[in-house]
Amino acid sequence: MILRKLSFKKKLVIAFIGVVSIVGIISIYSSSQLIRNKLEQALHEQTMNIIEGVENSVEEKKREILELTSLYAGSKKVVDYTSYGMKHMVRREIMALRKSGGLASLEIMDTSGKLFATAKSAGELFTAAEEGVEESKVDEYLVQRVLNGSSEVYLGGRGSKIGIWAIVPLEKFNEIIGMMQASYLLDLNFIEELKRITTADISLFTGEELSLTTLPSESFSLKPELLNEVLLKKKKLVDNMVIANEFYKIGLTPLLRKDGTLLGMIMVSLPKRGMISLASQARNRLLIIGGLGVFLALFLGYLIAEHLISRPISKLVRGAAAISAGDLDQEIIIDTQDEIGVLAGTFNEMRKKLREAHAKLENRIELVNKELEESNKELERANKELEKTNKENLELYEKVKQFNKELKREIALATKELEESNRKLIYLNEYNDNILRCMNSGVMVMDLDGKITTLNAVGERILNLSSEELKDVSLHDIRRIEGLSRLLAKTLKTEKTYVGHEVTIIQMLDKNPGNKMIPLQVSTSVLRDNNHRALGVIAVFRDISQIKQLEEQLQRSKKLAALGEMSAGVAHEIRNPLGVIKSSAQMLRDEFKPVETRDEYQELTTFIIEEVNRLNRVITEFLSFARPTPPNLQEVNVNEIINKTIQLIASQEKVTPDVKIKVESSKNLPLLMGDPEQIIQALLNVVLNSLQAMPEGGELRITVRRADDAEEKYHPSLLQIQITDSGEGIPVSIRDKIFNPFFTTKEEGSGLGLAIVHKIIENHKGFIEVESEVEKGTTFKIFLPLAA
Repeated sequence: MILRKLSFKKKLVIAFIGVVSIVGIISIYSSSQLIRNKLEQALHEQTMNIIEGVENSVEEKKREILELTSLYAGSKKVVDYTSYGMKHMVRREIMALRKSGGLASLEIMDTSGKLFATAKSAGELFTAAEEGVEESKVDEYLVQRVLNGSSEVYLGGRGSKIGIWAIVPLEKFNEIIGMMQASYLLDLNFIEELKRITTADISLFTGEELSLTTLPSESFSLKPELLNEVLLKKKKLVDNMVIANEFYKIGLTPLLRKDGTLLGMIMVSLPKRGMISLASQARNRLLIIGGLGVFLALFLGYLIAEHLISRPISKLVRGAAAISAGDLDQEIIIDTQDEIGVLAGTFNEMRKKLREAHAKLENRIELVNKELEESNKELERANKELEKTNKENLELYEKVKQFNKELKREIALATKELEESNRKLIYLNEYNDNILRCMNSGVMVMDLDGKITTLNAVGERILNLSSEELKDVSLHDIRRIEGLSRLLAKTLKTEKTYVGHEVTIIQMLDKNPGNKMIPLQVSTSVLRDNNHRALGVIAVFRDISQIKQLEEQLQRSKKLAALGEMSAGVAHEIRNPLGVIKSSAQMLRDEFKPVETRDEYQELTTFIIEEVNRLNRVITEFLSFARPTPPNLQEVNVNEIINKTIQLIASQEKVTPDVKIKVESSKNLPLLMGDPEQIIQALLNVVLNSLQAMPEGGELRITVRRADDAEEKYHPSLLQIQITDSGEGIPVSIRDKIFNPFFTTKEEGSGLGLAIVHKIIENHKGFIEVESEVEKGTTFKIFLPLAA
């Protein structure tokens, strides 16, 4: 708001000051940064040169130590004393050589690498002999190379010290008689010497730890990223660092062992205070020069703005004000050839054209007024015709309104009839759905493309398929109901009706692994419309598995009945001779005892009697199966029966003690209608069979509950007794044979135990089911009717 009230001249001056100030500040800042960068680059290059000088000094020192060692190895006294084995003389000689050469240690070793004599400086750890070690620390590879006539020099370290090692052969008459090894310590004298040469502070690191330094402070550490850079790349680098509150430019160069691993580092340090001082002086000079330049630029800018911009623009403003007041004869005179002069000329030209246009506009207004009067007359005539047309449109509107009213009445009537039809259609659909849902048979409708359009709930349960699975799927693609799909396709092709046709499908089991073959009884017919055109095929089917099972049970019962009648007579005929054999054997044992071989005689007769008794028990069991005693039906408490069964099990000698028996039963169970003795016999046979399946021990669980509490598919008038073991399981191949008489997988046993169980449960109007998985266990489910 304040800038809007200022004159153009003041705005121009302010803008000029701002631009000149910003340009000056940017220029000063850029120049100071450029100078600082140049100084930084020069310091960086100086540091790199110093690092290279340090590296060269180390290499020069290595060559110097190698040459000195080679010179000492050529000493005639050392060679002669060594060849004669004069250790004391050798030690005295090399001690003098070590001192004269400024070495940390000087050692003589034989051709096997073992230490022969050593000379070291006090307190140094650069020899093998210092720690009482008789073997040299030189590796076999270096020994082999020296014995081949080579000389070696390398960097090495022990503890917190780093040094240079040189090893050369000792020769006498061109024959190598041993080796000389010298070491030179990179100590404070060495880094002080480097400082004098390079004019920079020198620091020596052993590994990552500071060992020696010429800096005034030793309380500093390298940044982890610098250490990682040197450790990983093993190359020299330059960076900035603050040491004792002062900025330094540092350079790091690695010291590597002969195998290339990092031994330590040498750091050179150059203080940056000189560079910072130079940068500050340059910045101050730039500020003074820049300030003077800005002031001169502002002064010249003001003069230019006043004489070349502000005054001409003031003339233009006065001329524009005169024209706005209606004075079109006002002329602006500016004697310049710049943009403002061009603007003034354009302004004068515009004034002339505006005056001419004003004259033309007045003439045009007179002409328009005349045309407007003519147009008003035409408009009055058009209004009269429009009133007439509006009257006719009003009459037409009334007719259309009446037509719309009648049309709405017709639509309402049609809508009412349509809603009534929809209600009837919904009712018929619900009626059909209820019929399909309440049918005991499955109903399926297939269209001409082989896709299922309708499948009731019973059909879904029988086929174990849902409507979602059949959506957009051809029936022929479902291989496990191939028999049903072939019959539907045959019906559609022949257009015949098939009644009571039997097919087999494969039902996928949800709980147990494997598949189950399901027989179906199917009736099919072609589905047609009112014009007798085929729309598809309808099939009505039902699961006849239970009917097949009942037929098989009936056939089995007939066979067993015939077998029982025949076997009863055979058993009677066998028992009579058995009685005679047993009586004769007892008489032989008790009355006719020979004097000699009495023990053998006693054993044989006893064996005959025991085998006769065993055969008699088998016949008794067989007779109880072939001619079962009718059950003495009475109301029975199932919990009492279970308890008696457990007591009888506990008295059995063959029961494994490692078997844990658990009983789960409710106290409020209803009474059974049955013979307690026969039910106990049946339960005892099943439990003993389960115990025999767990010779190594396991768990036997007996669960008693109403059948409909276990699974909804069972009738509520039944009681379920479930016996589950964790034994070996029954293979699928013999599972259907376990209730057959004389079928057994045991070495001992009649094979009648489970057959008798099946017979007892059947005589009680009950049934038994078996579920088993090999290596996991078996479950027997016994279903018995409850008392009324």
